Amino acid sequence: MVIEGVGYWYFGACIFQCAWTFAFSSEVEWLAFAFMISILVCLLKILRNQYELKTESVGKFWLLQFVSEERARCLCVLPERESERKL
Repeated sequence: MVIEGVGYWYFGACIFQCAWTFAFSSEVEWLAFAFMISILVCLLKILRNQYELKTESVGKFWLLQFVSEERARCLCVLPERESERKL
């Protein structure tokens, strides 16, 4: 499940996460938002790949799939919360 379900998309998410950290700390909001969307795209691709595979056990679901789902949920909500905070 790790190789087929995650693949190189996790590496892309990590690279975009590092880039987001520098853009966010430099307060370049448009660039930070673009990196946030890039992280989300990578995570959604991971989720799609994982859903195409059959989860063999409950333990593998909680260890591998649930983590990606939660991270993607947080990234879906974060831009909305940031826009509300600025108002």
